[in-house]
Amino acid sequence: MADTYASLVAESFASIAVEAPAAHQALTLALGDQAIAIRLDHEQFGVAARPIPTITAPAEAPDVAIEVSASTVRAVIDGDLSLADAVTNDHVRAVGSLDAIAQVHDALIAYVHGAIRSPAVPELRTRFDEIAGLRR
Repeated sequence: MADTYASLVAESFASIAVEAPAAHQALTLALGDQAIAIRLDHEQFGVAARPIPTITAPAEAPDVAIEVSASTVRAVIDGDLSLADAVTNDHVRAVGSLDAIAQVHDALIAYVHGAIRSPAVPELRTRFDEIAGLRR
């Protein structure tokens, strides 16, 4: 089966759960009961956090909807662009209440903390680049 962005995010959640359980718990707690809809380039998927972070179909009425390009995700992951700058400069579009977006922000921070501790992430990054057509 070919990789999708959603499948890579699901694999990263599983990896973080095993290799960085404190970050996984922080991610789960930060997301709470929210439904997140993500549009990453051409692909749409959802994220739900209960009982654990899981990939879903996009919710029709999500608490937060996020639109972002793969190149922006890669720039943030590589440290070439901060998440704050990406949002401020309209490279990331987030729609939802301020509280819900703040929770997603906290969840993203926990996710990144877990991802940088996960030995599986370099391979996932390579596969992400293949889907996106990015060259490193």
